[in-house]
Amino acid sequence: MRLEEIPLYNFGSFVDKNVIEFGPDLTLFIGDNGDGKTTFFDALKWVLDTAERVPPIVRLSARIGRELTDGDRAECYVQLVFTHKGKRFILKKSFFVFCEDGVIKSSDSVNLVLHIENPNGERVQADAHNSMEEIFDTSVREFCLFKGETELHVLSKKKALGQLLSKLSDISQFDKYKASAEKLDSDASKALNRELRNNQETSEKSEEIQKEVEAKLERAKSLSTLIRSMKEEVRQSEEIYNELKNNQKIWRQYNDLEEERKKISDKKIRLQKDTDIDLNIKLLDDLWVLENFSPVFNEFKNKVAYWRDRRQELRNERMKEEERNKSRYEIGKEFRSRLPIQVPDESTLEALIKAERCDVCGREAKKGTPAYEHMCRRLEELKKYLEGFPKDPITLPPLFNSNYIGEINELYRSLTGTTQAELNRSMHQIPETLLNLARNKKQLVEQNEELERIDDDIQNLLITNHIEDEGDFFGTSPRQFYESARNIGEARGKEAQLKVELDGIYSDIDKYNEALRELGKNDPQATFLSHVKDVLSQITLAFRQGREKNADDFVNKLQERSNYFLEKLSVNDFRGFIKLERNKETDGLTIHLVDSSDREIVLPNAALKTSQYLAVLFAISDLTSDKNKEAYPLVFDAPTSSFSVGKEDEFYNTVDQLHKQCVILTKDLLLRDGSLDEERISRLNCWVYRLRKSPGFKQGDLSTIKTEVIRI
Repeated sequence: MRLEEIPLYNFGSFVDKNVIEFGPDLTLFIGDNGDGKTTFFDALKWVLDTAERVPPIVRLSARIGRELTDGDRAECYVQLVFTHKGKRFILKKSFFVFCEDGVIKSSDSVNLVLHIENPNGERVQADAHNSMEEIFDTSVREFCLFKGETELHVLSKKKALGQLLSKLSDISQFDKYKASAEKLDSDASKALNRELRNNQETSEKSEEIQKEVEAKLERAKSLSTLIRSMKEEVRQSEEIYNELKNNQKIWRQYNDLEEERKKISDKKIRLQKDTDIDLNIKLLDDLWVLENFSPVFNEFKNKVAYWRDRRQELRNERMKEEERNKSRYEIGKEFRSRLPIQVPDESTLEALIKAERCDVCGREAKKGTPAYEHMCRRLEELKKYLEGFPKDPITLPPLFNSNYIGEINELYRSLTGTTQAELNRSMHQIPETLLNLARNKKQLVEQNEELERIDDDIQNLLITNHIEDEGDFFGTSPRQFYESARNIGEARGKEAQLKVELDGIYSDIDKYNEALRELGKNDPQATFLSHVKDVLSQITLAFRQGREKNADDFVNKLQERSNYFLEKLSVNDFRGFIKLERNKETDGLTIHLVDSSDREIVLPNAALKTSQYLAVLFAISDLTSDKNKEAYPLVFDAPTSSFSVGKEDEFYNTVDQLHKQCVILTKDLLLRDGSLDEERISRLNCWVYRLRKSPGFKQGDLSTIKTEVIRI
């Protein structure tokens, strides 16, 4: 099969019609990220997938979709023109889209048409799916088209390599003959058994032996089922184990980055919490407004102390005044109440003056007389003296009508102690809090930058290793890894035990068969049938051995050829050796990389691992051509992203010398300024296309992207 050309119409970034021809050997499509390389690869893969019939409306050119209005329709197609065994084929896969109520809709299914073109130009339509399976069947196609380095891992699938073994070797033919011989052998056994049962001398013993054989065969059948189950369990566990083992380095790098990311994320959460401070709330709720309150508080404290002392002074003065008033009142009261003989009191004197008589001496004291005048003078003297002594208790007005000073003092007491201490602590914490806030905000910026760096590292790790589904690739846990290793050991142990038992059963069956031959040695017919059975058993064994030899020869040839290409791809590097291990029970193939001492290289670097897979692919391509007398193209999209420049050159030189059709989509041969590395390209005998975005595209607007295809 040789690719000639591929017209693309409104497929992804390939707007309108683009016709691209393929060279006879190496064809390079060189472009930067986003220039359309992967779209081109997807177009080729899509048209070859004749089983897929769902219109990929997402593949329609975004520009065409934008220009459609209600009632408009447009076609999207990929057409592949190729030759095979001297015939020219045109395979076209297409679908239509239309605009209805402003919504772009597609036809229900794709149109798939295959034409065979005669030398005179006449075209005959053929069944596309069945014809393509005959020309380029899935088992071969799987080893011809690879998107990125990760798809090279198809070679780690034992089942896929087993199918390849069946297709490219002659074991399928041996299987047919072996099955026929086994049936004849079984028929001969049945005929011998019937003859022995019909013979009266051997019938009873023969029937007894037959029952034992049937029981053994039934058990053997059950054991074979269990063994197959164990083998499948081993296979599944090995797939998990090998996948994890092969990707252990990537896995560890990813886990390290994720752990670092989690630590930084946790720290970021803490920093965000610490920086999530509403200063307005702090101002009032946490009394930050009182930051400069200390001088005011001290002044307030001094005023409280002053008025507290002043109030006490006033109280002391009032108490003294009240004592004086009380004393005067009591003296006056005493003076007014007591009746001394020599000193009449005021009322007595007034009565004597009114009566004009002195009751003290019993003599008259008429008005105008010296005695009368004496009593009047004495009364005046007494009144004048008693004027200084209140008649009634003196009640002074309240010293303090309100308890303002008490309230202020109480407020002071409430502010002192715990409240004041807390307030002082809060005031001291303000500058520290602001300093921490500024420092945390700076650290938060740094942590965000660090997270961006880690995210970039993770993306680079994924891109470098062509990991598209992160969850699927890293979804398995270390526990599963170790469990798979343990399951392999346990399943193999059970399998070994079952095989021992099965071997014992077959040994018993052989003994029973020998006993049957002994029974029939006196029966000519039984002797003849026994001889026939022996011959057929030998033929069956010969086919089995021939099948094994043919399979081993193919594996050895594939291994030898793989190491030839590995050497070509690793001229200046350590390469090791490719070792292919075949499971004789399942015909599954496992690829190992070993050193000169036959020790397995468990964790080869990405470049060596890719080289290993590429070497096996080139070997498969060679053997496919030898077997089918027809070459198949190899198509790679970015197969060498893990290679250094020197190793890239080794790869392209090797491909260039294969003398078979290879299509490679790459950005390896671009210089930093986006121009082609013409010096490196000139050393290759190949066709070169430059893929690039048309000028004028807008970032973020897919409908402005259009791929230009330029033949160099």
